[in-house]
Amino acid sequence: MTLRISRTADGGLSIMDEVGALVARLPSPGAIETLGGARALLEYEAVTAVEGGATAVATACFGGIVVRVSDEWTSDDGALVLSRSWVAEGSPEHGEALRLELSLELPAGEARFVAPGMMYSPGQWAAGGLFSFADHRLAYPIVGRHDASAQRVVSLARIDVALFDAAPDRAVGDQRFAQATDVGSVGFSTTAAAGAPTSAPASDSLTASWPYREADHSSMLDGTGSPATAFFPLSRGAKGTIRYRITASPAPDYDAAVRTVVDIAFLLGHPTPSTLPVTYEESVGLRLDSAAQTFFSDEGGFAGFRLNFDPEVGYGAQAKAFGASFADHAMGGSHDVLEYGFTGRQLNLAFLLAERDPDTWARRGAAVVDSFVRELATPSGFVHTLWDAGESRPLFAVGDPAGPVMHYLGVSDIAGTYTRMMAEAGGDLLLNINLHRSLGTDVAGWHDVALGLGRFFLRTQNDDGSWFRAYAPDETPIVDTDWFGYRDYSAKSATGTVVPFLTDLATATGDAEFIDAAERAVRFELAHHVGTSEYRGGTLDNPNLVDKEAAFVAMKALLAVADLLPDSEARSAYVDGARRAADNAISWHSLWAVPNITGTPLADADVRSVGWGGINSVWGVGVTDIYSLFFARDLVRLSEVLDDPRYADVAELVAASSLQLLASPGSRHGFADTGMQPEGIAFCPQGADDGLISKGDTWGGLGWPYTAGTFGLREYLRAASPLDHDRTYPHPHVPSPLHIQ
Repeated sequence: MTLRISRTADGGLSIMDEVGALVARLPSPGAIETLGGARALLEYEAVTAVEGGATAVATACFGGIVVRVSDEWTSDDGALVLSRSWVAEGSPEHGEALRLELSLELPAGEARFVAPGMMYSPGQWAAGGLFSFADHRLAYPIVGRHDASAQRVVSLARIDVALFDAAPDRAVGDQRFAQATDVGSVGFSTTAAAGAPTSAPASDSLTASWPYREADHSSMLDGTGSPATAFFPLSRGAKGTIRYRITASPAPDYDAAVRTVVDIAFLLGHPTPSTLPVTYEESVGLRLDSAAQTFFSDEGGFAGFRLNFDPEVGYGAQAKAFGASFADHAMGGSHDVLEYGFTGRQLNLAFLLAERDPDTWARRGAAVVDSFVRELATPSGFVHTLWDAGESRPLFAVGDPAGPVMHYLGVSDIAGTYTRMMAEAGGDLLLNINLHRSLGTDVAGWHDVALGLGRFFLRTQNDDGSWFRAYAPDETPIVDTDWFGYRDYSAKSATGTVVPFLTDLATATGDAEFIDAAERAVRFELAHHVGTSEYRGGTLDNPNLVDKEAAFVAMKALLAVADLLPDSEARSAYVDGARRAADNAISWHSLWAVPNITGTPLADADVRSVGWGGINSVWGVGVTDIYSLFFARDLVRLSEVLDDPRYADVAELVAASSLQLLASPGSRHGFADTGMQPEGIAFCPQGADDGLISKGDTWGGLGWPYTAGTFGLREYLRAASPLDHDRTYPHPHVPSPLHIQ
């Protein structure tokens, strides 16, 4: 759609499309606010029409300073571009600082917003108000509103991303402060849903601020959601320029709107993969070498890997605790806790080491599997997913008598474990069965456990094809809390996690029951997650939040069934569903290089944010991890099926980003051994006043070498050939911009 701008009789501005329909209105060209509390709405003093746009000037006075604003509105490939320059004249008082605002009022419509890596679900903004996010909390500084009735998405994006940042000049508790930063913010304001008590605005708007304003609520400062507003320090002659792009695009549904917003982010961000300190293959080897050092076998014959330790101290050190805005992740005693799913995949590591070096590791790997089968499997088919090596007993990931374990913080009177963890343990068990059978090992007992778990899932599958997020050994679902979700649909967020295990089990056994169950599950996914664009509860150390991994889980499940049933009449629907879920999932990854703050671990290591994945809708893309590697192979596969390179391109961004803080022979980054790395890194503060995470920190107390960085990366490399896997740093090759359609 081609946009044009015109001045209204009341001094505002209207943005119209090519047929004269109103796209947005600016009652004022913007506003300027000072740290001292003064505020002025901008009014154009002179407007000059130019081809495809206009130029205009405005002035605001604050005590001893005059701020002159010069705007240039131009057309660019159908979009409108605002180039806003400002200069401060006079003698600012010591400590004075300013902030510039922009707001686009939107016509009434059937609205649903997207802020990539942060906002997707109507429940997130049901109370109404302002939802504004610092640039470095988003995959790219862009926000959009989809109007279902108009089948259109209107977006507001920053063109020239932030180039510098510095620590704020503030005391604990300050919500308004000076900060010499180029980091701005974008967001939206909206009315409340029917019946919600609020003082929300009367209409929808897309908003921008420079520097940033996080409001009405923010996780930046504390767990209570205090807003955070930065003001740029003024000096004589201070000046700057910021450019925004306003676009209106056809979007028949919300998924199309998300895809369009991400397309614009790609075009403006030009993301390229980070250069590598070692080759991908070498990185897998380093992680496995490190992980191998954690193997143990106790006096009772139980074998496994002690993967929870402090990587800055060494393999024997207790892991550090860390905090989130919604809970503290206590890691006391975690050195003795062995995980068989989610953040610790004992059986997967045993498989990888035995596969790499069967002479040394086949017997040890088999001992790890034997220990699991002997101690954690149950007659019902339910499998425990945590083991306490100190107490020599299984732990319940939910409702353990001793209290919450590590970061598994969901509270329940019913003891059990997460569906995802059981399914991942089952999939890893199948890998070991296939490997050790080829090595001549008797795997009949292992096979019985895998089959028993599959039948447990058959019995617990709901009539609509779903599973609940967690179960007790007697098949009782753990539901009806904010953490686990409610019986209607929110508690069924784990449904997709079971599907890959069932498709693998069907391949191994030829049992059609498992195929039927997997297909019923993805039909549920299509109807209730993909069909509604609602993805929650993928990560187990979070409440049932909107998050990245839930979208990936749906994608992986749908693609697994589509590949298992190539001749099915429903295959095209499954592939299309996988595409729609993937479009949401890839929007959680940073597509621009966030400026680091000098003196932080990320700045010292020159870490680029590009490719790192946000975790949940509390932190956005400001707090990231490498777990997207678990789905990188599926992204490549989806690109092959659809003949669309975007998904493989994002997979390459993810893979390259995951090596940046890997301890290697060239640099250990402060870690005790090569092959170690932090669990995640922060490009935006989170709970800074609560002592949680500051921008530039590494975070998490888990020092284990990730299964994501071994199995996930290995599977990606096998799928992604002939990508340039051997690109290292420094290297003369400069990667070309990613494919955009």
